[in-house]
Amino acid sequence: MRTSSTACAAAMLLALSALEPRAALAACNASIKSIDKVPTIDYAPFENRQKREDFEVEVRNDGNEECVVALAIASGTTGSQRFYRKGSDNLAYEVLTDNGSVYSNAIDAPAGSTRLEGGKGEDAEIKVRLRIPAGLVSPAGNYEDTLRLRLFDVSGASPVPLGPERTVPASARIQARAQLNIAGTAGKFGAFELDEIDFGDMTTGATRDAVVQVRATSQVAITLSSRNLGVLKHTSLPGTAGVPYSLTVDGTPVDLAGSSAPIVRTPDLTLDGNSYPMRVTIGNTTGRAAGNYKDRITISVMPQ
Repeated sequence: MRTSSTACAAAMLLALSALEPRAALAACNASIKSIDKVPTIDYAPFENRQKREDFEVEVRNDGNEECVVALAIASGTTGSQRFYRKGSDNLAYEVLTDNGSVYSNAIDAPAGSTRLEGGKGEDAEIKVRLRIPAGLVSPAGNYEDTLRLRLFDVSGASPVPLGPERTVPASARIQARAQLNIAGTAGKFGAFELDEIDFGDMTTGATRDAVVQVRATSQVAITLSSRNLGVLKHTSLPGTAGVPYSLTVDGTPVDLAGSSAPIVRTPDLTLDGNSYPMRVTIGNTTGRAAGNYKDRITISVMPQ
Protein backbone atom coordinates (compact mmCIF):
# COMPACT_ATOMS: atom_id res chain seq x y z
CA MET A 1 0.00 0.00 0.00
CA ARG A 2 2.82 2.43 0.82
CA THR A 3 4.42 1.84 -2.52
CA SER A 4 1.13 2.49 -4.36
CA SER A 5 0.48 5.71 -2.43
CA THR A 6 3.91 7.07 -3.28
CA ALA A 7 3.41 6.39 -6.97
CA CYS A 8 0.06 8.15 -6.94
CA ALA A 9 1.52 11.26 -5.34
CA ALA A 10 4.26 11.41 -7.94
CA ALA A 11 1.74 11.24 -10.74
CA MET A 12 -0.21 14.14 -9.28
CA LEU A 13 2.93 16.25 -9.05
CA LEU A 14 3.70 15.61 -12.69
CA ALA A 15 0.23 16.65 -13.72
CA LEU A 16 0.41 19.91 -11.80
CA SER A 17 3.77 20.70 -13.33
CA ALA A 18 2.38 20.25 -16.83
CA LEU A 19 -0.43 22.75 -16.18
CA GLU A 20 1.89 25.53 -14.98
CA PRO A 21 1.83 28.47 -17.54
CA ARG A 22 5.00 29.76 -19.27
CA ALA A 23 6.29 33.19 -18.41
CA ALA A 24 4.60 35.86 -20.68
CA LEU A 25 6.73 37.77 -23.21
CA ALA A 26 7.58 41.30 -22.01
CA ALA A 27 5.63 44.02 -23.89
CA CYS A 28 7.49 46.84 -25.66
CA ASN A 29 7.27 50.02 -23.60
CA ALA A 30 8.29 52.66 -26.16
CA SER A 31 6.75 55.96 -27.23
CA ILE A 32 7.38 59.10 -29.30
CA LYS A 33 9.47 61.43 -27.16
CA SER A 34 9.69 64.46 -29.50
CA ILE A 35 9.24 65.55 -33.11
CA ASP A 36 11.44 68.12 -34.82
CA LYS A 37 9.75 71.12 -36.35
CA VAL A 38 8.78 70.02 -39.84
CA PRO A 39 10.63 72.25 -42.35
CA THR A 40 8.74 74.19 -44.99
CA ILE A 41 9.54 73.04 -48.53
CA ASP A 42 10.31 75.92 -50.91
CA TYR A 43 9.30 74.54 -54.28
CA ALA A 44 10.31 76.11 -57.61
CA PRO A 45 8.19 74.51 -60.36
CA PHE A 46 10.23 75.75 -63.31
CA GLU A 47 13.45 74.20 -62.06
CA ASN A 48 11.72 70.93 -63.02
CA ARG A 49 13.31 68.91 -60.24
CA GLN A 50 12.08 67.35 -57.02
CA LYS A 51 12.48 69.14 -53.71
CA ARG A 52 12.74 67.43 -50.34
CA GLU A 53 13.19 68.18 -46.66
CA ASP A 54 13.89 65.87 -43.69
CA PHE A 55 12.93 65.94 -40.04
CA GLU A 56 13.54 63.55 -37.14
CA VAL A 57 11.28 61.81 -34.65
CA GLU A 58 12.87 60.83 -31.35
CA VAL A 59 11.54 57.63 -29.77
CA ARG A 60 12.30 56.33 -26.26
CA ASN A 61 12.24 52.90 -24.68
CA ASP A 62 10.95 53.13 -21.10
CA GLY A 63 11.23 49.40 -20.53
CA ASN A 64 14.08 46.95 -19.99
CA GLU A 65 13.37 44.81 -23.04
CA GLU A 66 14.67 45.51 -26.55
CA CYS A 67 12.02 46.79 -29.00
CA VAL A 68 11.67 46.96 -32.78
CA VAL A 69 9.44 49.92 -33.65
CA ALA A 70 8.13 51.73 -36.73
CA LEU A 71 6.08 54.83 -37.51
CA ALA A 72 2.78 55.22 -39.28
CA ILE A 73 2.19 58.67 -40.75
CA ALA A 74 -1.14 59.91 -42.06
CA SER A 75 -1.99 63.29 -43.58
CA GLY A 76 -4.92 65.62 -43.13
CA THR A 77 -6.02 64.72 -46.66
CA THR A 78 -7.53 61.31 -47.35
CA GLY A 79 -6.68 58.91 -50.15
CA SER A 80 -3.41 57.40 -51.29
CA GLN A 81 -2.07 60.72 -52.64
CA ARG A 82 -1.11 63.35 -50.08
CA PHE A 83 -1.62 67.04 -50.78
CA TYR A 84 -0.57 70.32 -49.28
CA ARG A 85 -3.56 72.65 -49.61
CA LYS A 86 -4.14 76.35 -50.19
CA GLY A 87 -7.87 76.89 -50.39
CA SER A 88 -8.98 74.88 -53.42
CA ASP A 89 -5.41 74.57 -54.77
CA ASN A 90 -3.36 71.40 -54.19
CA LEU A 91 0.32 70.51 -54.26
CA ALA A 92 1.06 66.77 -54.22
CA TYR A 93 3.82 65.33 -52.02
CA GLU A 94 5.13 62.07 -50.53
CA VAL A 95 6.37 60.93 -47.12
CA LEU A 96 9.26 58.47 -47.14
CA THR A 97 11.41 56.49 -44.73
CA ASP A 98 15.14 57.09 -44.53
CA ASN A 99 15.74 54.25 -47.02
CA GLY A 100 13.22 55.59 -49.52
CA SER A 101 10.13 53.47 -48.81
CA VAL A 102 6.87 55.40 -49.13
CA TYR A 103 4.64 55.68 -46.07
CA SER A 104 1.02 54.77 -46.76
CA ASN A 105 -1.37 57.59 -45.95
CA ALA A 106 -2.87 55.63 -43.05
CA ILE A 107 -2.40 55.85 -39.28
CA ASP A 108 -2.46 52.05 -38.91
CA ALA A 109 0.15 51.18 -41.59
CA PRO A 110 3.68 51.55 -40.19
CA ALA A 111 6.72 51.48 -42.47
CA GLY A 112 10.41 50.85 -41.86
CA SER A 113 11.84 49.63 -38.56
CA THR A 114 14.12 50.93 -35.82
CA ARG A 115 15.73 48.87 -33.05
CA LEU A 116 15.57 50.27 -29.53
CA GLU A 117 18.05 48.85 -27.02
CA GLY A 118 16.73 47.51 -23.74
CA GLY A 119 17.14 49.58 -20.60
CA LYS A 120 15.05 52.48 -19.44
CA GLY A 121 15.72 55.76 -21.21
CA GLU A 122 17.23 54.32 -24.42
CA ASP A 123 16.54 56.67 -27.34
CA ALA A 124 16.71 56.47 -31.14
CA GLU A 125 16.08 58.86 -34.03
CA ILE A 126 13.79 58.03 -36.95
CA LYS A 127 14.39 60.22 -40.01
CA VAL A 128 11.34 61.13 -42.08
CA ARG A 129 11.57 62.63 -45.57
CA LEU A 130 9.01 64.84 -47.32
CA ARG A 131 9.30 65.07 -51.10
CA ILE A 132 7.52 67.07 -53.80
CA PRO A 133 8.02 65.44 -57.23
CA ALA A 134 9.44 67.33 -60.21
CA GLY A 135 7.20 68.75 -62.88
CA LEU A 136 4.32 70.04 -60.75
CA VAL A 137 3.02 73.58 -61.29
CA SER A 138 0.60 75.14 -58.81
CA PRO A 139 -0.36 78.74 -58.05
CA ALA A 140 2.01 80.81 -55.90
CA GLY A 141 1.31 80.91 -52.17
CA ASN A 142 1.65 79.04 -48.89
CA TYR A 143 0.33 75.48 -48.68
CA GLU A 144 -0.40 73.49 -45.52
CA ASP A 145 -1.16 70.01 -44.25
CA THR A 146 -1.19 68.20 -40.88
CA LEU A 147 0.81 65.03 -40.23
CA ARG A 148 -0.48 62.43 -37.76
CA LEU A 149 2.17 60.09 -36.33
CA ARG A 150 1.87 56.93 -34.28
CA LEU A 151 4.50 54.47 -33.06
CA PHE A 152 4.09 50.71 -33.43
CA ASP A 153 5.83 47.62 -32.04
CA VAL A 154 6.63 45.61 -35.18
CA SER A 155 8.56 42.74 -33.58
CA GLY A 156 5.61 40.35 -33.75
CA ALA A 157 3.35 38.95 -36.45
CA SER A 158 1.22 42.10 -36.56
CA PRO A 159 1.93 45.72 -35.52
CA VAL A 160 0.92 46.77 -32.01
CA PRO A 161 0.24 50.51 -31.40
CA LEU A 162 2.35 52.20 -28.74
CA GLY A 163 1.42 55.41 -26.95
CA PRO A 164 -0.85 58.20 -28.15
CA GLU A 165 -1.08 59.65 -31.65
CA ARG A 166 0.86 62.89 -32.24
CA THR A 167 0.20 65.68 -34.76
CA VAL A 168 2.50 68.27 -36.34
CA PRO A 169 1.93 70.94 -39.02
CA ALA A 170 3.63 70.64 -42.41
CA SER A 171 3.87 73.28 -45.13
CA ALA A 172 5.20 74.16 -48.56
CA ARG A 173 5.69 77.46 -50.34
CA ILE A 174 5.64 78.39 -54.03
CA GLN A 175 7.05 81.81 -54.81
CA ALA A 176 5.49 84.02 -57.48
CA ARG A 177 7.64 83.33 -60.53
CA ALA A 178 7.44 84.15 -64.23
CA GLN A 179 9.70 83.21 -67.14
CA LEU A 180 9.80 84.56 -70.68
CA ASN A 181 11.03 83.30 -74.01
CA ILE A 182 10.72 84.82 -77.49
CA ALA A 183 10.34 82.13 -80.11
CA GLY A 184 9.67 81.73 -83.80
CA THR A 185 6.94 79.14 -83.17
CA ALA A 186 4.42 78.37 -80.44
CA GLY A 187 5.98 75.05 -79.46
CA LYS A 188 7.41 73.84 -76.15
CA PHE A 189 8.65 76.57 -73.82
CA GLY A 190 12.24 77.52 -74.58
CA ALA A 191 12.33 75.84 -77.98
CA PHE A 192 13.28 77.78 -81.13
CA GLU A 193 14.49 80.79 -79.19
CA LEU A 194 14.56 83.95 -81.28
CA ASP A 195 17.16 86.71 -80.89
CA GLU A 196 16.37 88.80 -83.94
CA ILE A 197 13.48 89.55 -86.29
CA ASP A 198 14.88 90.08 -89.79
CA PHE A 199 12.78 91.77 -92.50
CA GLY A 200 15.36 91.43 -95.26
CA ASP A 201 14.52 94.08 -97.89
CA MET A 202 11.91 96.19 -96.10
CA THR A 203 8.72 97.25 -97.82
CA THR A 204 5.81 99.26 -96.52
CA GLY A 205 3.32 97.01 -94.71
CA ALA A 206 5.64 94.01 -94.43
CA THR A 207 5.01 91.85 -91.34
CA ARG A 208 6.92 89.35 -89.29
CA ASP A 209 5.49 87.07 -86.59
CA ALA A 210 6.94 85.61 -83.40
CA VAL A 211 5.52 84.37 -80.10
CA VAL A 212 6.00 85.55 -76.55
CA GLN A 213 6.17 82.38 -74.45
CA VAL A 214 5.28 82.91 -70.79
CA ARG A 215 5.04 80.47 -67.90
CA ALA A 216 4.24 81.62 -64.40
CA THR A 217 2.79 80.63 -61.04
CA SER A 218 0.49 83.65 -61.03
CA GLN A 219 -1.06 86.31 -63.23
CA VAL A 220 1.59 88.33 -65.10
CA ALA A 221 2.07 91.77 -66.60
CA ILE A 222 3.92 91.82 -69.94
CA THR A 223 5.60 95.11 -70.79
CA LEU A 224 7.43 96.11 -73.97
CA SER A 225 9.69 99.07 -74.64
CA SER A 226 11.65 100.29 -77.67
CA ARG A 227 15.09 101.89 -77.63
CA ASN A 228 14.09 104.14 -80.53
CA LEU A 229 10.45 104.55 -79.46
CA GLY A 230 9.03 102.44 -82.25
CA VAL A 231 11.36 103.50 -85.06
CA LEU A 232 14.00 101.51 -86.97
CA LYS A 233 17.09 103.73 -87.18
CA HIS A 234 19.70 103.70 -89.95
CA THR A 235 22.81 102.04 -88.48
CA SER A 236 25.27 104.28 -90.40
CA LEU A 237 23.16 107.45 -90.72
CA PRO A 238 21.33 107.73 -87.38
CA GLY A 239 20.43 111.36 -88.06
CA THR A 240 18.29 110.52 -91.10
CA ALA A 241 14.62 109.68 -90.97
CA GLY A 242 13.96 106.20 -89.63
CA VAL A 243 11.29 103.69 -90.54
CA PRO A 244 8.34 103.53 -88.12
CA TYR A 245 6.76 100.21 -87.22
CA SER A 246 3.88 98.97 -85.11
CA LEU A 247 3.63 95.97 -82.80
CA THR A 248 0.85 93.87 -81.28
CA VAL A 249 0.98 91.11 -78.65
CA ASP A 250 -1.91 88.67 -78.40
CA GLY A 251 -3.95 91.07 -80.51
CA THR A 252 -3.27 94.06 -78.25
CA PRO A 253 -1.53 97.09 -79.84
CA VAL A 254 1.55 98.30 -77.98
CA ASP A 255 2.38 102.02 -78.00
CA LEU A 256 6.18 101.94 -78.20
CA ALA A 257 6.39 105.73 -78.50
CA GLY A 258 4.66 106.36 -75.20
CA SER A 259 3.88 104.60 -71.95
CA SER A 260 1.76 101.68 -73.07
CA ALA A 261 -0.04 99.86 -70.27
CA PRO A 262 1.20 96.35 -69.46
CA ILE A 263 -0.61 93.43 -71.07
CA VAL A 264 -2.04 91.33 -68.24
CA ARG A 265 -2.45 87.60 -68.81
CA THR A 266 -2.85 84.42 -66.73
CA PRO A 267 -0.78 81.63 -68.30
CA ASP A 268 -1.75 77.99 -67.92
CA LEU A 269 -0.25 76.33 -64.85
CA THR A 270 2.02 74.02 -66.84
CA LEU A 271 5.71 73.85 -67.68
CA ASP A 272 4.87 75.10 -71.19
CA GLY A 273 2.67 77.99 -70.06
CA ASN A 274 1.15 79.97 -72.94
CA SER A 275 2.39 81.34 -76.25
CA TYR A 276 1.07 84.80 -77.15
CA PRO A 277 1.41 85.82 -80.83
CA MET A 278 3.48 88.92 -81.55
CA ARG A 279 3.31 90.75 -84.89
CA VAL A 280 5.62 93.52 -86.13
CA THR A 281 4.40 95.63 -89.10
CA ILE A 282 6.64 97.99 -91.07
CA GLY A 283 5.36 101.54 -91.64
CA ASN A 284 6.09 103.91 -94.53
CA THR A 285 9.50 103.29 -96.17
CA THR A 286 9.12 105.94 -98.91
CA GLY A 287 12.19 108.14 -99.36
CA ARG A 288 14.30 106.34 -96.81
CA ALA A 289 18.02 105.97 -97.46
CA ALA A 290 19.34 102.56 -98.43
CA GLY A 291 21.10 100.66 -95.67
CA ASN A 292 20.51 98.66 -92.54
CA TYR A 293 17.94 99.73 -89.97
CA LYS A 294 17.65 98.46 -86.42
CA ASP A 295 15.84 98.89 -83.12
CA ARG A 296 15.95 96.99 -79.86
CA ILE A 297 12.75 95.85 -78.16
CA THR A 298 12.87 94.91 -74.49
CA ILE A 299 10.16 92.57 -73.22
CA SER A 300 9.69 91.85 -69.54
CA VAL A 301 7.20 89.78 -67.58
CA MET A 302 6.38 90.35 -63.92
CA PRO A 303 4.26 88.13 -61.66
CA GLN A 304 1.35 89.94 -60.05
